[in-house]
Amino acid sequence: MTSCSKKESADTRSISTDLLKDKIAGGWAGKMIGVTYGAPTEFHAQGKTFEDSIKWAPNDVKGSIWQDDIYVQLTFLMTMDKYGIDAPAKKYQELFAKAGYQLWHANVQARKNYY
Repeated sequence: MTSCSKKESADTRSISTDLLKDKIAGGWAGKMIGVTYGAPTEFHAQGKTFEDSIKWAPNDVKGSIWQDDIYVQLTFLMTMDKYGIDAPAKKYQELFAKAGYQLWHANVQARKNYY
């Protein structure tokens, strides 16, 4: 680990596989909660802030799989799973471009760049 206030240490740290899996699961849970929490306001906050609370219930997380913020990243994870951690960038681009799901804005352009 590095920080702005300390010199980089040559020491390494180890964690158990179970702890690593827990941290990864926690990161994904946070991502899934975040996209469903923010979905109702997406593209509606241009030039303004929301002063009221945003309604959200734990059951809302089920809708996260239909959010491009999730399924695009799943394609990249699937690429890594199939071709390894050192998969070439062209494989990420290829699987992303050939994925059958709908895209918007910058992701549409990224897909077009493949063809």
